[in-house]
Amino acid sequence: MKKGIGVILIIVFLILILPTENKLKDGGSTEYKALLYKVVRKHALTEDGYIDGWQISLLGKEIYQEEKLVFDETVDQIITLEKDNCDSDIELYTNFNGHNIYTVCLSKIEVINSNEKHELKDYIKDKKSLAFLKSYMTGGSIGESDNKYSNSFNDGGSIIYYEKGKIKDTYNGEFQLLECHRLDGNNDIYIGTNKLENNFMTKKNYCTNYPFTVKKTYKVEDMCKGCAVIDFATEDHPSLDEYVSLKLEGYNNILYWDPNNMLKDINIGDTYTFEFQLTPELTIDETTEPGLIFNTLNLISVSKN
Repeated sequence: MKKGIGVILIIVFLILILPTENKLKDGGSTEYKALLYKVVRKHALTEDGYIDGWQISLLGKEIYQEEKLVFDETVDQIITLEKDNCDSDIELYTNFNGHNIYTVCLSKIEVINSNEKHELKDYIKDKKSLAFLKSYMTGGSIGESDNKYSNSFNDGGSIIYYEKGKIKDTYNGEFQLLECHRLDGNNDIYIGTNKLENNFMTKKNYCTNYPFTVKKTYKVEDMCKGCAVIDFATEDHPSLDEYVSLKLEGYNNILYWDPNNMLKDINIGDTYTFEFQLTPELTIDETTEPGLIFNTLNLISVSKN
């Protein structure tokens, strides 16, 4: 009788402590689960690389967690050229996978890898990834304890990465990378000089506001104000006389509402630079049609080339 009870107790004990092994569908994590506890060996795939770490729960309550983001790849060197006498000059550099990428006080960014030099935006498009940027800034990985090369902000997850210095734990880099990650959906990226964080904190909250513009240059082939052929008028755009039919070289006609006479000094046949106020809703690149730009963004200046 006592022997039978002992066997039962041993079986119950083994059931409580011996785990089952499950492979999670997140890129490579493994879960070891028993009735008393659960242990997860994390190796979860993200767009930047993998999240490696451990998660331990006892009686359904998490008692330990450690995670580190390990990037897929890095590069040998990133070289930046700073503009002279610049404080906060912001330019739209390129965009990738829904991220608008801006430069702050930089005239050039080059990537050196395997003794080959590339323009940063070309390298991003070739690799179809931004992981190498953060990998280069942090030395290949970043976790909760690796805060010497980053600084997070309480806005949903925005973070500044500092270029890793040649001496371990010493920041002597030449540029910074700000990755916006706000609850309102702003995921822009800013690459700038060492002034970037100071400007972010004291002058312009880049991740919150959009005091930025984009300039596009077009040759005007034809333009006529008040003679556009349209059969509607809305409460927002009540006067048909305020519409302009604009033909830019290489593109279809644009129907543009111009109540402030921004295009009044345009001469047919000349080339102009049009400056527009950027918004977080529209990503602009080299392929964006001018019709979408004119009718989505606010035109703030026009200058003859």
